[in-house]
Amino acid sequence: MNKNKSYVLIFVAFMLATSLVVSLIMTFHFQQDTSKLRFELTQKYKEIKDQEYTYDKKRGKALYQDLCMKCHGEQGRGNSIYPPLYASEIALEKNPKKLIKVVTKGLQGKIKRQNKLYQGAMPAFGAIPAKDLAHILNFTRKTFGDPKHTDISAVDVIKIKIDTVERTSPWEEKDL
Repeated sequence: MNKNKSYVLIFVAFMLATSLVVSLIMTFHFQQDTSKLRFELTQKYKEIKDQEYTYDKKRGKALYQDLCMKCHGEQGRGNSIYPPLYASEIALEKNPKKLIKVVTKGLQGKIKRQNKLYQGAMPAFGAIPAKDLAHILNFTRKTFGDPKHTDISAVDVIKIKIDTVERTSPWEEKDL
């Protein structure tokens, strides 16, 4: 029986050591992936930084209908689970940084809009091309916020993606 306990202890120690090594390898590779992603985003930024961007309302509306309307509604008024965008602080803000961060990385946790608390989670849409994200963001801000907002460009979206590349989880409203 004593011999069996030894084997069990050796096995447990081996599994613990293996788990530690695998964790270290995964952490190392994750850091490399972040660097690779930052490099790719920087290259994309260099490619488009001097290109002129023109907001395409029709494209923005189509993308909103495909990706956002199910949760936020056609008029941006939300529902019992997902918050409204219409006349919301995030759509009315002059600085679009917070909105870009939410759309590219997602949002989770408690969200307070118009004195109502929401608990739904918004997925990240960061994999969508920056130009398309710019169209969606402009549509959202100009339709549900202030039509006079200046346009968000694809370059603006990529800058935020670069600034937040290390973030791997959705934002919480308090962290924005």
